[in-house]
Amino acid sequence: MASSPGSMVVYSCDDGRGLTVTYDRHSALVKLASGSTMLTRAEEASYGGRDAYLGEELSLYRSGDVVQLDVAGKSSVCGQLQVR
Repeated sequence: MASSPGSMVVYSCDDGRGLTVTYDRHSALVKLASGSTMLTRAEEASYGGRDAYLGEELSLYRSGDVVQLDVAGKSSVCGQLQVR
């Protein structure tokens, strides 16, 4: 299920956490239980259908309905639940 710019996507992660991401053309707003972080889409790291959104403490890599969330050196794989 592809998400269009400005859409809000809800994910469930393999470590039990949930997150909501609102995608824009050049950024992603990631909402976790600990707070929200705006990430910038990294053109140089986005390739082959994979989008990379990078920040200082948090990074998000999206490929289709799955994202990899990296927080403080720990990775989680998260599957898409719904698009709003």
